[in-house]
Amino acid sequence: MVRRASRRGGARRRRCRPVPPAWGLSTSGSEGWPKCVERPWPTVTANARAFAAALELSPGEVVACTTPPHHSYALCGGIVTTLAAGGTYVALDRQPGPRTVADAVDRHRVAVLLSVPLLYRWFSAAGLTTRHRPRLCVSAGAPLPPEDRHRWAAAVGWRIGEHYGTSEHGMLTLDTGSVAGSVGRPIVGVTLVSRPGAESRSTS
Repeated sequence: MVRRASRRGGARRRRCRPVPPAWGLSTSGSEGWPKCVERPWPTVTANARAFAAALELSPGEVVACTTPPHHSYALCGGIVTTLAAGGTYVALDRQPGPRTVADAVDRHRVAVLLSVPLLYRWFSAAGLTTRHRPRLCVSAGAPLPPEDRHRWAAAVGWRIGEHYGTSEHGMLTLDTGSVAGSVGRPIVGVTLVSRPGAESRSTS
């Protein structure tokens, strides 16, 4: 309850609507200017459930991400998404190398690996040798060059697809490896709008 002064100098009572819980994500964006992005918690959880469905995550499955947890990719796409599906999230070292990732994949039987093009290139060059094979690897943060995809297929052979998302809107699209060079279709709750002569925009 809030008391608000009236023009006559008295006070009147005004009932406030509850504010949905939210969190703030610090991001530099594509232009490098620091900012804080606030996202309501119901929006975050709904987006996480939609991404989990797109990944076809089942309860008990294990997800690992090579990105630090203060990044939205790991926090939203990894941790919250995995928990929403009833799975287990594996936090890797801050700068995981090929051996660290391979050991984690075997030890925890990782089903989905989330990483970025630069590390997939590194892993391809080093060669990841594991007993267990994740059913899906997801690349995000930048386009996955065709030559890196070919190297990955030849050296490692795990299925890899691309994903696009932003700190402002969360996870937006996902391709599970069917179309090279594509970030895939919008996930549930996301609408893509394309206007001639303008960049495509998304809403979630």
